[in-house]
Amino acid sequence: MQLAQTYAEFQAKGVALWTVSPQDVETNQALRERRDLPFPILADADQAVIRAWGLFNDQDPQQRPIPYPATYIVGQDGRILWRHLGLETRDRPTVGQILAALP
Repeated sequence: MQLAQTYAEFQAKGVALWTVSPQDVETNQALRERRDLPFPILADADQAVIRAWGLFNDQDPQQRPIPYPATYIVGQDGRILWRHLGLETRDRPTVGQILAALP
């Protein structure tokens, strides 16, 4: 995972990095351990946040409860400064694109 490999670059810029997943806490923790991820994975098992942000993918061909992939840069004041919304699971910005979008 590119974000894990470049986590130190985000930290050097004072960026807090975390992900939101529709899986439960235990599944997310197992993933963190298996992939040795240095950042937290927040559980949204009931998809409340995913739905509130309009990211629930109700068109998924496999009928899985999966969100659209999205990447946000949120300022310390809570405003969204930048975002990338993907249409499928592999549609994500590169680390370079995220780093370039940082204020």
